[in-house]
This record gives sequence, structure tokens and C-alpha cells, in this order.
Amino acid sequence: MKMNKTDSWLIERWGKVSQLETNMNATRERYNDLFAEIHESVKQIHPELDRIDIHLSPIEIQNWGGSVVYSKAVWPSDWATWRTGFYISNISLDELASDKSPEPNVSIFFQGSKNDKRIEDMRHRITRESPRVFKRHKINLRYDDEDNRTLLWFQIPEGKKQLLKMLFGGKEKQFEDCIANHIKLMCGFIPVLDKLLIREKYIFHA
Repeated sequence: MKMNKTDSWLIERWGKVSQLETNMNATRERYNDLFAEIHESVKQIHPELDRIDIHLSPIEIQNWGGSVVYSKAVWPSDWATWRTGFYISNISLDELASDKSPEPNVSIFFQGSKNDKRIEDMRHRITRESPRVFKRHKINLRYDDEDNRTLLWFQIPEGKKQLLKMLFGGKEKQFEDCIANHIKLMCGFIPVLDKLLIREKYIFHA
């Protein structure tokens, strides 16, 4: 096998490229930490939203897109870390910086069987609550998705280019406030999710 031109270019600059890779990974770690800080901000108003799962590793971004999940530990779920809850998706630095990646979005995702016949009724209840939750917000809500377990979603109005700019020059607090506000808004659905997932045990059964 022969090395191509890209291989040769990288090998010639290997030391510098390796240092750049190290610095990029450190930036990714600090970026992940922002979402933990966002969680703390949200919990000041909604302490019941007590769980966060961050899925921003390279393999996760490649396979599913980068996501951060905010949820309640008492909400039952089929998977340990990809849980039923509020998802911020397509939110990795790789995706924000790419023209080819989808715009980041916020969703309510149910982690269970795709074939559960009760999903449509659950979506109906979420839809019925939407006017109350979003009454002062102009957001283009969607209730259809290629994965029918997505009960509701909308693109983040600020868009990936604006979100990325918020991270420049020490302005990351703008980014944190933006994402936190979207999650706080979604917390308006906590009562109906509690009713479905805990009191009625609507989806899951012990």
C-alpha cells in the first residue's frame, strides 16, 4: 500500500498535528463541562431534573450525532444512559462547525420500543400540552420524525453558526444561557411526563 499526498503532508508535520489534536481534545472536554454547568443552572429552578448524560464522543457523533440528555432519574428507561428525557441533538463542536451537519435541535425522546402502540397517545398528550408550555414563544414545533419515539422537536432558533459564535472570545456564558433557557422551557412538560412515566406507569412496567 502506498501513502497518499494527505499521508505525506501529515507525516511531515506530525509533531505539530499531534499537538493540535491534543489541544482539540482538551477543548472538547471543556465544551462538555459547559453542559454540566448548564445542568446546574437549570436545577436551580427545576431541581427535579436531576440527571444528565453527555454523548459527545467521536464514535457517538459518527453513529448518532452528538447529544446531551437532561432527564429525571426516576423516569424509567430501556437504556442506562440514552434515557427518556429532553435531548439537545447535533450539538457537538464538530457538527456546529460543519456546513453538512443538520441544525441542532431540542426534543422529547421516549427510550423504549419503536413499536409500542401507545406512543401515538403519548404524543397526543404532549401535543395537547404544547400551547401551555410555548404560549409566549414563537417556535416551529414538529411532531413527526423518522424515529417515531421523538414525541416533539424543534430546531434551536439561534442556529449552529450563531451558537458557535457564542463560544468565541470568552462569551460562552451566552451559549450556556441559550441552551439553559431551552431546557427550562421544556421543563414545562415535566408534569405530563411524570404522570405518564411514574404515576400511570404508562409506558414501562416492572
